[in-house]
Amino acid sequence: MRCLVVVILAISALVDTKQQQVGIALQQNSKIDSVLVGKDPGLGDTAEDAPLSVDSFAMELTRGRSEKTELQRQMFFLLAGWILGILSSIIVEWIKKYLDRMEARKAIRIELSEVKTRLTANVFQIELGFGTYDRDLLKWLQPNAKEFTEIHPKENILALIDEQLSWPSGQIALYAKGKRKPPGTSLKCREIGVPFLESRIGNLSMFDANQQRLLLEIRFQISVINDDVKRARRYHELTFGSGVADSNMRIVNSNLDSTHLDISRVSRKVVDRINEFLHSNS
Repeated sequence: MRCLVVVILAISALVDTKQQQVGIALQQNSKIDSVLVGKDPGLGDTAEDAPLSVDSFAMELTRGRSEKTELQRQMFFLLAGWILGILSSIIVEWIKKYLDRMEARKAIRIELSEVKTRLTANVFQIELGFGTYDRDLLKWLQPNAKEFTEIHPKENILALIDEQLSWPSGQIALYAKGKRKPPGTSLKCREIGVPFLESRIGNLSMFDANQQRLLLEIRFQISVINDDVKRARRYHELTFGSGVADSNMRIVNSNLDSTHLDISRVSRKVVDRINEFLHSNS
């Protein structure tokens, strides 16, 4: 902006200087013409010279105006080229940032969609393994399992859920009881990674305030899940310890089971937040 002001002032100074030069020339010619047309008899010129002096004055005036117009035209193109040069770099940078933001938005959505399918599978296996499998859970699983089946067609849990929703509640409870695992059984729950979201966590300006809040909450809850997965792994390792007393082993098994249920509970919350984020306006 300061450079623009300096250029404009320089152009104005050049135009003013040229105008002054033309004005001085015109004044000198005007004096000469006044003398030639008879205002100064001492020069001894006749009135016959007057037409020539008027023509000379007109030519000088025309030439001065032409030079002024040409200078203004050159200065205009110079200024216009300079402004366009600056604006082009600004526009190119803005387009690059815009495209980068669009790619980041798309990548985060894809990453969270994959996280959602993994967490849905965690909830399914944990709730089924602990016998807490009921109609309400099936209704929650149904829309989420649809996306899981699209990504993992060989593990078509959606068909099973659709079938079980047609069962009476007693039959669902009987099925859950038959799938219940013994106390202290470890389930295969893995840590969840969101590397792209982590890389962009300091620059979420491409999302609105509500979406930013959801992303920060999702990131935090995923860290809670990962902590629970690590804790469950430690409890599982303790179940193989030969020096653990029976009373302590019961405590270890109980802690292992409660940790798995915590993983399922938080996973459901994260899936709900991911759904809210994915269905929010972009």
